[in-house]
Amino acid sequence: MRPLNSRIKLLIILFIMGVSISLNFLTLVQAYPETQKIDSGCCAPKGTLLAKDFSAFYFGAWNLVHDPSAIYQRGSSVNASFLGITPHPESFKYLPSFLIFIVPFLVLSYPNALFGFGIAQFVLLFLIAFLVYRLLKGKNVGVIGFASVIALLLPFTTVPSWGISEAYFWQWAEGQDKVLDLALILLALYFGMNKRPVSSGIIFGLSFFDPRFALVAVPLFVTINREKFTQATIVTTSVIAISNVPILAYPGLFPSFLQMLLSVGVTTPLYYYSYIPLLTVLILSFAKWKEIAQTFSRHSGIGGN
Repeated sequence: MRPLNSRIKLLIILFIMGVSISLNFLTLVQAYPETQKIDSGCCAPKGTLLAKDFSAFYFGAWNLVHDPSAIYQRGSSVNASFLGITPHPESFKYLPSFLIFIVPFLVLSYPNALFGFGIAQFVLLFLIAFLVYRLLKGKNVGVIGFASVIALLLPFTTVPSWGISEAYFWQWAEGQDKVLDLALILLALYFGMNKRPVSSGIIFGLSFFDPRFALVAVPLFVTINREKFTQATIVTTSVIAISNVPILAYPGLFPSFLQMLLSVGVTTPLYYYSYIPLLTVLILSFAKWKEIAQTFSRHSGIGGN
């Protein structure tokens, strides 16, 4: 069977991506009413009244500006009704560097910021589509199409009212950050692929606000940056330190961070939306397993420039 003409291949991929993003937009519309509700969300026992996950980000950013020592206080002990958050904000569980992305949304009221954060991430889907295509360019249309559907829609659901994608339904409904996280990881890989280790390291370092998914992407990051491995790694670790250490050095903040990490941080399970970055990175890793294996083999070596 003759290989597909490159133009036909591109049209097929664009069609798959377009349909995925369109269906995701319908999921966003379907999820929007849930953002206005105070209920048990996706995963808490029925009858539990919780604010949305975005409340942790918004209140954490507000504390970063007004009282950094309170960033990691338990949300259940806080009355944040003055910000429009009821019954209380969720607890913040990320590295403080994540709040850099949320501070600009403080110019909006809490409900508008939640909506704005969702819209901003929806726009990032177009960037993610481009990055998936570029990172997998040269692979067959089935691989690129499958990776695109997972990254842009993840069509799986067990509850009809959650739409075609329960992962994205709750990503939008809770004001989660997993699209942003995925976009950062893919952008770091894209810069590495284009021989820009400094840009790659900066973006990858910023993606470590939730280390779980960045760590899964480390083999890909090392493989793609193998010719400039040392430079990319130094930049990554420097960005992680520079974006977090000054904040954690604030009096009383580091002990509360450790308490959060050891009490609830390490035990937080993978919720539906967590599979958006996780599965995408795993699929890309599988698609590039030969390159990864060669990079980590004893005969290959990693460049130190």
